[in-house]
Amino acid sequence: MRLAKLLISVVVIAPTAYAQSMPVPQEGITHALAISRSARVSDLHYDLRFDLELHAATMPGRETVRFTLSDTKSDLPIDYRDGTLVSARLNGSSIPAKLYSGHLILPAAQLRTGSNTLETAFTSRIAKAGAAITRYDDQEDGSEYFYSLFVPMDADMAFPCFDQPD
Repeated sequence: MRLAKLLISVVVIAPTAYAQSMPVPQEGITHALAISRSARVSDLHYDLRFDLELHAATMPGRETVRFTLSDTKSDLPIDYRDGTLVSARLNGSSIPAKLYSGHLILPAAQLRTGSNTLETAFTSRIAKAGAAITRYDDQEDGSEYFYSLFVPMDADMAFPCFDQPD
């Protein structure tokens, strides 16, 4: 009787730098996350560019976010959901364009105390209802209109942002 040998291969995936520095945030913006970011982030400025095409289901965009950070003690989540992140650069260096529970993680190692710049390219959804960017086809004039409805915290469905009322 021949014994069959079974080779079990175990693949260990090294944790990301993000996973080593802080736990993956929950979906949405918890009160604790909002308080933490409010204490750390100030002087926030967005430069947004959207490429709108007639009757398109998506909207490509690019943005530059400039902000002042009080410390670099931990990673900083920025919010984005319901879209696709194409690329991300933090302070001139590429970072993984991967979302964790609706957040792009800005690694502490690439953050600076003081002035920071985040550049992203993304594609967001457009719909006739249920999306942050909504399309309306006017039957009277035949025009297509776009509008946004970010209440109270749906801006992060349209572009990466610190989406909290404060």
